[in-house]
Amino acid sequence: PDIKPVTDMIRFAPRRFTIPPNSSQQVRLMLRTPAGLADGEYRSHLWVRPEADVEELKLRNEMQQKGKQGVSLRMLAGVTMPVIVRKGALEASTSITDLRASETPGFIDVSFRLNRQGSRSVYGDLEYVCNGGAYQLKNTRGIAVYTETAYRDFSLRIERAQDQPRCGSLTVKFSETQGFVGEKVRVLSEATASVN
Repeated sequence: PDIKPVTDMIRFAPRRFTIPPNSSQQVRLMLRTPAGLADGEYRSHLWVRPEADVEELKLRNEMQQKGKQGVSLRMLAGVTMPVIVRKGALEASTSITDLRASETPGFIDVSFRLNRQGSRSVYGDLEYVCNGGAYQLKNTRGIAVYTETAYRDFSLRIERAQDQPRCGSLTVKFSETQGFVGEKVRVLSEATASVN
């Protein structure tokens, strides 16, 4: 009930397209906010999915008509991207709590909670660095904590770099890019724990 959809405000084109291998497709989004729109965050997800192969469906139909029986499974993988519209002076802050790190042969097990406070969602990257920033273990992009949730719990196993010194302390940073990709990056929160 806390999610305010943005579907009626967004138009996009093209709605259908074919992407050859190793290429990309630009999709244009147009925003039209209605008059008197209340302050707040509005969000929907743009879903891009492949269509079933028409020739394969024809072949399956021919096999059924000839009386042949069989089972065919095909996965149509898709991708979703959040479309967020914000109106008004919305603020958000984050904190990282309950950070624990322990070493097992070849790996570092990490668990923590990413908390969100404020009137808007946060979307950014998690960076895991050893020994006060001596080297990076892992970087995870596209982490979101939306307005309907106050936190997200993380538990993961990170492969340890064999050519680097032992990771005695681990720092987890959550950063948000302000504006478009490549513009100013702001660290919203970070926490450090000893690796046991």
